Amino acid sequence: MSHFLKISALVASVVTKAVVIDANAFKAEMNAFTANIEPINGNSISGTAVVITMADGSLFYGGALSGLEPNLFKLNNDNLADDDYDYSDNYDDDAIFDEDDAIFDDDDAIFDGDNFDVDDEFLNDDDNTYSKSILNCMAENGCGFHIHSGKGCEDSTAQGGHLYENLADDPWQTAKYSSDGNGKAVVGDFIRIGTTNVAGRAFVVHAADGSRIGCGILKEDLNVLTSSMTSLSDKAAQSGGVMTVGLGKTTCFAGSASGLSANSICNPTDTANGCGAHIHSGTACDTKETQSGHWFETTDDPWKLVGYTKTDENGQANFGDCVFTGALASEALSKPFIVHEQDGSRAICGLLKSNTSKNLHHAMEFYIFFIVSIMVFLLFTWHINSRTRCLNARLKENNNRDKDPEDVQKTKENDHELL
Repeated sequence: MSHFLKISALVASVVTKAVVIDANAFKAEMNAFTANIEPINGNSISGTAVVITMADGSLFYGGALSGLEPNLFKLNNDNLADDDYDYSDNYDDDAIFDEDDAIFDDDDAIFDGDNFDVDDEFLNDDDNTYSKSILNCMAENGCGFHIHSGKGCEDSTAQGGHLYENLADDPWQTAKYSSDGNGKAVVGDFIRIGTTNVAGRAFVVHAADGSRIGCGILKEDLNVLTSSMTSLSDKAAQSGGVMTVGLGKTTCFAGSASGLSANSICNPTDTANGCGAHIHSGTACDTKETQSGHWFETTDDPWKLVGYTKTDENGQANFGDCVFTGALASEALSKPFIVHEQDGSRAICGLLKSNTSKNLHHAMEFYIFFIVSIMVFLLFTWHINSRTRCLNARLKENNNRDKDPEDVQKTKENDHELL
């Protein structure tokens, strides 16, 4: 009996694994996770965090938040090194940089030297409207947007510290958000933390002073759109893939491309669509007319500066961001996703499709397990019934023999001989 059950269970396991092997291969490339951010410690924050695990081991993290302190500004070395960085996005129409009265200039900078030490003269200037807001994210974990190692949001113990493995330094120290005048933020960036095991982890949002104000648990999100992109020219080596996650009227996406121009350094402010990665409003990839222009329903084009920053020596690049388009993210279904070359030309394209294959694989896993379980149950039942019938037949035969005098006499004689 026990051998029969073991063999049946082994058959069920082998059949199930064989059927879902393609599902596991599919899921190994990119997976999306989302966390509904809820307030902690009496705050009013809300929103959703997104994490997409990439095939190369990196993570895209992003999201859309509201209920934050207004006009928070993340300041980092990339911002300072970029003379064309547009800070006006964080301060409505008032740019931090302008020709007449620049906060950063060669002679009187807020930050001096390689370590960007704060200029005391600037801080002591009572007329400086930015002196408070521009430095309000510089506390430890200030304006932080991090995956934590814990698997609960009840308290700091359940949340744990920043999630990273086998790294000397904490990679989350520079992961921050900026908020607009209404206390809203849209975040999107890449990071390597030494692991892609993020399911069930706590995603934590920090205030400007570094305190924890929001938390949510990351769960796999199957409601995504995907596209496998192919070359728009005769460059057969060009290809790519992308996954998008919808957050209302904000679309988060991450993907990778190969076969692009090698060792490109991108500056989309100098070249229109240079190194761009965009959803277009068209219906097909065949021609520029069917691809159409960028997809958005806002006054200004939010895709102008969206794309990858560079390519490696093999022409490979990761790209990802979260973009407020003003249109429901679900409406991107069947629209072209296009990755541009450094010179702005359109390189690869693919139509965004519902991730039915992945959903189907998950359904098939359950369906196959269910069917095989029924088969095992029926085989087990048949086995039990067969043995029961055999036993009943033997009992009936023995009963009939007991009723036959000659058989009884023969049985007695046999018993006597045995004695």
